[in-house]
Amino acid sequence: MVVLLLLSLSFLVFLQALNTGKTVRARSELRTVQAVLLNSLEQEIRARRFDENTSPPWSASLGSDAGTFHLSFDGNNDYITVSNDLRQWLGVTSSLSVWFKTTMTGHNTMWLAPGITGTEQAGGGNDIFWGWIDASGKIGFTKGNGTAIKSTGPVNNDEWHHLAITYNVSSGYTELYLDGTLNNSGTTSSGAVTTAFYSIGRIEDTGGTPTYFNGGIDEFAIWDEALTSAEITALYNSGSGLDATANYGNYSSASNLVGYWQMNEGTGTTAYDGSGNNNSGSLIGNTAWASSSMAEGNSIELWDDIDDFHNYSLESIDSSPFGCSVEVNYVDAASAFHQSQNNPTNYKSVTVKITHPTLPTLTDTMVISPGL
Repeated sequence: MVVLLLLSLSFLVFLQALNTGKTVRARSELRTVQAVLLNSLEQEIRARRFDENTSPPWSASLGSDAGTFHLSFDGNNDYITVSNDLRQWLGVTSSLSVWFKTTMTGHNTMWLAPGITGTEQAGGGNDIFWGWIDASGKIGFTKGNGTAIKSTGPVNNDEWHHLAITYNVSSGYTELYLDGTLNNSGTTSSGAVTTAFYSIGRIEDTGGTPTYFNGGIDEFAIWDEALTSAEITALYNSGSGLDATANYGNYSSASNLVGYWQMNEGTGTTAYDGSGNNNSGSLIGNTAWASSSMAEGNSIELWDDIDDFHNYSLESIDSSPFGCSVEVNYVDAASAFHQSQNNPTNYKSVTVKITHPTLPTLTDTMVISPGL
């Protein structure tokens, strides 16, 4: 009887050991998943830009962009004048990318309706038009007296579209992309542009009256290289409409990004150049800030700034009991990056937490600065 009792107790101890081993293994597996989730979210955060503005002023507040902005032009002597001649980016090859919408009442009956940017000179031999709109509503590109490269159909009024154009100065070969897809291509006039131009939203005219764009312009960028089809498609897909992850330096050589006007300031009379080339633009006439219809704060896929993760949280991840939260704060070197600051600085601490009902919270803090 005693032997039987001892055997029973031994068996119970054995079962308990087995259960303990299973529990330890299960807990270890959960802890591994927790660490993987933490690393995954941190990688997601690191993949975003440090700040929406790549040149001062830095973001005025933390948090996702509940509403973004663009510039609205009424077609009556309003435009942006930039501080340097835009011919600087017309190397052997060049590219333009911009989100736009037209708000004309019907399409202008002129052959040359308001264009996004360009210059026209007497005689027309070396003028250049990027994004002009003809009487039928087609948008196109023309150099000098060469053949116009136009979209195959009209662009709809009051709808946002993405336009990208690549141009080869030596050959005149041009590709026109509309909403991420190659829409038309061909050869127009080649050769350098000899007339200076400084405007966005206006086609300058050295021999007469300029024409002005009527509608909205956003995320305007130029390169002194030809973007590839894949890069242009990526730009369109990343935008998803307006002001999203258009970190243009990621889609081509950052050194070849000549000008980038995000047009998201929302106030003031300056559109800052995010390319680092100090080519900020001044708003002229009735050019006005307008709130964009899309809200970046609604989707993590559209966030372009580390700030956007501030107060981001999930009670469960992919229907699992794991949850997460993120806190972003301004910090500076004076406190060894430990003390939060109320005003914007060039350093941000990002604290990521992964929670689970049966595990201690796993926490990690990163300090992010420009260039890192």
